[in-house]
Amino acid sequence: MTVAAAVKTFADRIGRIEVSATMAVAAEAAKLRSQGVNLVDFGAGEPHFPTPRHIKDAAIVAIEANFTRYTVVPGIPDVRKAIVERHACDFGSDYAIDEAIFTTGGKLALFNTIQVLVDHGDEVILRGWCEREGYPRIGFGECRGTVLPANQ
Repeated sequence: MTVAAAVKTFADRIGRIEVSATMAVAAEAAKLRSQGVNLVDFGAGEPHFPTPRHIKDAAIVAIEANFTRYTVVPGIPDVRKAIVERHACDFGSDYAIDEAIFTTGGKLALFNTIQVLVDHGDEVILRGWCEREGYPRIGFGECRGTVLPANQ
């Protein structure tokens, strides 16, 4: 009888990915809420109020207009233009649209930035106020993270 060798299915880095502390807090809050506990959940950084009506209406209009496809990686050009214009109005900046990007959230923005700037073995220095779960995840553990207290 011949025994087949195990086939490697996933990359080694998958074993270094931990459960998101943010999502663990959100899950615990949902569990407590289901048990009748009255609480405010700040875990995921989401607003504590329902999506405003004008945003819901705009989303429905976009769906009805078939604005439902993937967008370019740096974001929808009209939104990037609006970001550049608002930044110029608020701060007197002079950025071009191709210098502005937006993402679905801060973690994705940081992840993308680290992926293009940090190589295996590099050292990343983080301030102590950064989200704790991000420390071991910097570059999927392929670089060294040094944490400085927030007061330094």
